[in-house]
Amino acid sequence: MHRLFYHGTQDGIPDLPSLADGLTGAVEADSVTIPMVKQLVDEIILVSEEAIARAVAFAYKEYGEVIEPSGAVTIAAALRDVGGENPQVAIVSGGNIQPEVHARIVADYAGEARA
Repeated sequence: MHRLFYHGTQDGIPDLPSLADGLTGAVEADSVTIPMVKQLVDEIILVSEEAIARAVAFAYKEYGEVIEPSGAVTIAAALRDVGGENPQVAIVSGGNIQPEVHARIVADYAGEARA
């Protein structure tokens, strides 16, 4: 979506493995998502795999929420600007994460989950 939003094409984008596997792959050319994003979105930013994992751990440690990595990208983006001048809202959906993957992420980032 980032490439499509800023360059008008998805051509040449490799489909790499990601914790946020629900966000991988091309957006269907006739998808309603594309015109909606063009109309309603001002900016799309990229977050690292590590930032996604930290956001999954943050959601669990701070709120007791088990969220999937694809839903955690909004928190990952918000955590980049903690203490900024603009209030932030992160819409988070999805709890489709394997329990053992969630447990590993939370354990790996146990001491770093607080913003």
